Formats: sequence, C-alpha cells, structure tokens
Amino acid sequence: PTASPGGDHEKNYPRDQSSIAIVGIHKFTYSLFGHAGDWTSGTVQQGECLNQPVYAFQAQPRAGTKTARSFSFLSLNTAQVDVMAIKKAEKSGNIIVRVRETMGKALASAKLTFAQSIVSAVEVTGAEDTLAGAAAPQISGNSLTFSLTKYKPRAFSVNLGGVVGSTQKPGKPLIDRIPPRVIERNR
Repeated sequence: PTASPGGDHEKNYPRDQSSIAIVGIHKFTYSLFGHAGDWTSGTVQQGECLNQPVYAFQAQPRAGTKTARSFSFLSLNTAQVDVMAIKKAEKSGNIIVRVRETMGKALASAKLTFAQSIVSAVEVTGAEDTLAGAAAPQISGNSLTFSLTKYKPRAFSVNLGGVVGSTQKPGKPLIDRIPPRVIERNR
C-alpha cells in the first residue's frame, strides 16, 4: 500500500519513510563499461575511477633529493586487491593502509610495496587498535606481504623508515611532507 505524507501513515509509522518519497534534489552518476569476461575483468577499478577521480597537484622538490619523472608512494602486485585508504594514524605517527579483496577469490600472497622501508607493521581494527591474534604480515625491506579471504577487508598500521635508495636519514613519512592543499570538486 502507498501513503501520502500525513494522515494515518505518520500516526501509525512515525519513523517509517519507506513509502514516502525522499524530498530534495538527487544527483547520480552512471557509466557503461564494455569488457571481456565476467565482472572481475576490471569493473571494480573502473567504478572507482568514475566515483573517485585522481586529482594531481604539483609539489616542490626537497633539497638533497633527485627529481623523478614519476613517483609511487605505494604499489600492489595484483589487481585483485584494492587499496581503500591510506591515511595518517589517529593514535601514532604510523600510516594506516586499508585493503580489500575484490574478486571473490581467496588470495594467499598480496604484496604492498612502499617508497620507504618498513620498520614495523601490525594488523589493526577499524578503530586502529591492534588486532589481537591476527596473522602477522610479512615484512621484507619496503614490502608488506599478507593473505586475504574473499571480499575480506584488512587494515595495517605501518611504521615507515627512510626512502628506499636514498641517502637521507629516516624521518617523517613522505605523506607528512606533502604540502596541504584544498581540492574543490565540481559536483
């Protein structure tokens, strides 16, 4: 049954809005993506590109560093894993990296490679507390290796050291050195 705002509906179901149209302006974006194979053939990545476009900014080189044509703070060895977030930790100077498996298939070995060496890493909860009893990720230089079950999200607190291949002393993570910028999105 349908109901209009007011009347018996509001009296009987004061918090139920399922049969009342949500008032206001609604905006949405959609896209068609032709691909070979099933939905695991790049559709997750294309959807993210549509909904979360990359914004570039220019930063000044730091004294004593070589200028590179490109730079990668973080890379993955597989398209089966998605990096959902990279952020500074709320409770420490570490970096929080949140990942998830996107194709519905368990993955025995996913590898995150950072631009800086890894001093330590632990799995954390969404509230950034150390996850007790979690399988420890393997650390080798600037790489973090871990496993994922299908669709499983995981989060890691990573303590980063110096830039790989640099003569600079370890200091603040590179993410701290990026100048703050305000990015306006056209919506």
